[in-house]
Amino acid sequence: MKNVRPLGALALTATCFLSLASCRGRSLAPATTAPVLIGVVLPASGSLGPDGMAWVHAIQLAVQEVNAAGGVLPGRRVELLIEDSETDRDTAVARATDVIGRGAVAILGDGGSAASLAIYTGVTQPDRIPQVSCCSTSPALTEANAAQGPDDRFFFRTAPSDDLQARAVVRLAYENASCTRLAILHIDDDYGTPFATAIEADFPLEGAGTVVANVAFTDGRASYATELQVVSDAMPDCNVVIGYPRNAGLMLQNWAVLTGHPTVEWIGTDGLKSDALATATGNPALLDGFWGTAPLTTPRTEEFNRFAARYHAAFGIDPEPFTSSAYDSAALVMLAIASAGSTDGAAIRDAFFAINDTTGSGVELVQSGQLALGLATLRDLGSIDYVGASGPLNFDEFGDPLAPYEVWQWHATPPGFEQIVVFQPSDLAP
Repeated sequence: MKNVRPLGALALTATCFLSLASCRGRSLAPATTAPVLIGVVLPASGSLGPDGMAWVHAIQLAVQEVNAAGGVLPGRRVELLIEDSETDRDTAVARATDVIGRGAVAILGDGGSAASLAIYTGVTQPDRIPQVSCCSTSPALTEANAAQGPDDRFFFRTAPSDDLQARAVVRLAYENASCTRLAILHIDDDYGTPFATAIEADFPLEGAGTVVANVAFTDGRASYATELQVVSDAMPDCNVVIGYPRNAGLMLQNWAVLTGHPTVEWIGTDGLKSDALATATGNPALLDGFWGTAPLTTPRTEEFNRFAARYHAAFGIDPEPFTSSAYDSAALVMLAIASAGSTDGAAIRDAFFAINDTTGSGVELVQSGQLALGLATLRDLGSIDYVGASGPLNFDEFGDPLAPYEVWQWHATPPGFEQIVVFQPSDLAP
């Protein structure tokens, strides 16, 4: 990322993240003043690498706020153990195992759903360590929590499940892109496969259209000409891509030189709402008019505007999609630790519901940028209603929030994303 300046005393953790050096916690005595260690497992490389550092910066912003207020527990500040998951599930598991071995009491991550699921099933759930993802949206994560009893669920996320986003894609396809013959290209993992399955099931039910192709692809290919030829032969009028910027950017390049391809509208999903998409495509003309959907992580609210201003002041850039969700993931973990008054995993997990108390009467409303108020109120009253930078975060029994979705479109002039319409969860009910 360009023109990013580190956040004061937190620059060390960012440096360790990029170099993958081992950032071990300070040795402080007595134990009552030892830092509370929180693991951060997010991509600095691979398909999601261009976005990962922005998410880490947002987490650092929340940590700086809490530490400036005296720490998450009396006399105990937060220290981050930051590792690069490389957008790879095996690496993510190894990094999560490492930071827990070094004393992390919670994990923030990963970005991709496949890696988050691997961490949860292989590391955090067996170890009973809370895990919060800012950006993983696969329904498989809901299913993994549902497979556990209520006392054994340790996964939360600040972005909603793709169950509703699939319906948002279908609404976009019919109402904005006028699709009747839909082709789906999806990354073959725990993010792409269930998402594609849901779109394929919903599209014919919502209108008179047909899914003419559903093609899986793997990450990191040098060309997607073979997959695109299958799609072209099916003669779609719209192509949906469920993947990451370097996949979609290469597909747009390959499609442009494919002989005899039909004229199509292109539709992406949340993994593509990133400035990295334009870089990967390389030619603004190929991307102009590209449609997409995503959870609404840049809402036009006081809470988001406050976060965006602080983020820009700290790093000299505007927040990207899901950076607000990353800030909220860190804020929620730290508020839960303060509410629990403990670093015990089960106690932290239980406290997540105390910081999303929506009963109303007598409950203090705490917004993003007011974490000092949240810490003080939790110590005095035991519960708050936290409204995050990304919006309200009221978890269901499986650790999922409900949130709006936006339809976006990328334009070449001026270059960037335009929000077209916002769907509330009630708009997308079956």
